[in-house]
Amino acid sequence: MSKKAKTPPIHPPRHGGIDEATEILPRGIPEGEILDFSISINPMGPPPGLREALVKALETIPRYPEITSETLTGRLAETHGLSPEHVIVGNGSSDLLFSLIPQIPTRKAVIPYPTFIEYERACALYGWEIRHVPPENTRDFSFDVPKIEEGLTGGSNLFLCQPNNPTGRCIAPSLLERLVKRADKTGGLVILDEAFLPFTETSSAIPWVTRFDNLIILRSMTKTYGIP
Repeated sequence: MSKKAKTPPIHPPRHGGIDEATEILPRGIPEGEILDFSISINPMGPPPGLREALVKALETIPRYPEITSETLTGRLAETHGLSPEHVIVGNGSSDLLFSLIPQIPTRKAVIPYPTFIEYERACALYGWEIRHVPPENTRDFSFDVPKIEEGLTGGSNLFLCQPNNPTGRCIAPSLLERLVKRADKTGGLVILDEAFLPFTETSSAIPWVTRFDNLIILRSMTKTYGIP
């Protein structure tokens, strides 16, 4: 089902996390006694050595940071076997998402649901036409790949979460490749969100960006490294 999204009112981003000032302090609850199930991050916490790295970074506080994050971009590119031209650094996945949407000329989105709400919010903000694709069934919430393919026409862009948030379902690499090729054939992009992928045994599609010009992959340090 397609619909012309109305531009929603602008509200502060909200997708998990407890606001200490408004939700904890008024109730007199010690922060250490709170279990926050509204965030999906690594329960093991930040990696070893992060605290020391942050302390060392304090030495650079008097200096402005690099304008285009050349050093970080280069390190990420090297880590993933890419050239720096394939990497863009942002202030989180949502920042990149909201910066990307207005740059895409075909203002049509295909979004399987249920999924991360920020895809729809970003598209609605810029007046995109949004087509929702329900799961194949409600027992395991598998992606309905044939229905997704049906929606990929006339430059429609696919937003896909791998694994999906909140269902946890992954799409097989062979089916994902099929969708990327389908979108490419019809003039659309595939925006693949791999924020939670390191928690699975599924391989990343990052190497594919050198094969498919229409594939954009979002990655996040928040979830894997437990640093919201």
